[in-house]
Amino acid sequence: MDLFSYIVHAIPTCCRFCQRLERHGTANICDTCLTGFERIQYQCSRCGMPLETQSARCGNCLRQPPAFDAAFSAFMYKPPVSQMITKIKQGRDQSALPALSKLFCSHLRRQTFYPSLKATILPIPLHWRRYLVRGFNQSLSISRLVGSELNLPVSHELLKRNKYSHSQQGLNRSVRLKNLHCAFEASVKVKDGTYILMDDVMTTGATMNAAAIALKKAGAKKVYAWSLARTVMS
Repeated sequence: MDLFSYIVHAIPTCCRFCQRLERHGTANICDTCLTGFERIQYQCSRCGMPLETQSARCGNCLRQPPAFDAAFSAFMYKPPVSQMITKIKQGRDQSALPALSKLFCSHLRRQTFYPSLKATILPIPLHWRRYLVRGFNQSLSISRLVGSELNLPVSHELLKRNKYSHSQQGLNRSVRLKNLHCAFEASVKVKDGTYILMDDVMTTGATMNAAAIALKKAGAKKVYAWSLARTVMS
């Protein structure tokens, strides 16, 4: 380590979340805050649903697998992760995204499928009406950060949302699927390609499934679904 790097490492920085000075930690997050991040240890290899023990696929996927080929989420959608994502969406404060994305990539690199992964990241698009209200697409911001960290290309032009739907929060899977029917349209340019759908939170997987259907219909060979966090429906 050269002198400059040593000095930079030695200078304490403020934790991105609690604002306390911290000389250690990861992605500018102190060790105390990091303990609150509940990583998903076991998850279904197809839909990414968190499981209590290691299993290839969950019961739902054995009966009716989703349109995407595999899914991965790094964290449970619980505080402090849920609070950060809510702040990003509602408060338009994206300052936590670099740290969350870096932690996501750190967890991803430990997965067995990662070394052979070659794909283009596609952020889940917003309908133009929702984009006008929010002013940004957090999925695009996450995709760019993750793509830069993993050296994977990102495209926001290959998948469009052509159907407006109200908030899906609190709705069950069947209602979500109905609302999202034909909600996405993919470019013919996706033919024979491998793609990663990227979003902040995955709940029932209905949004990812609808987007994957559009991509597969347009000829995509493989579609994966990634999200920073995963909600477990009770």
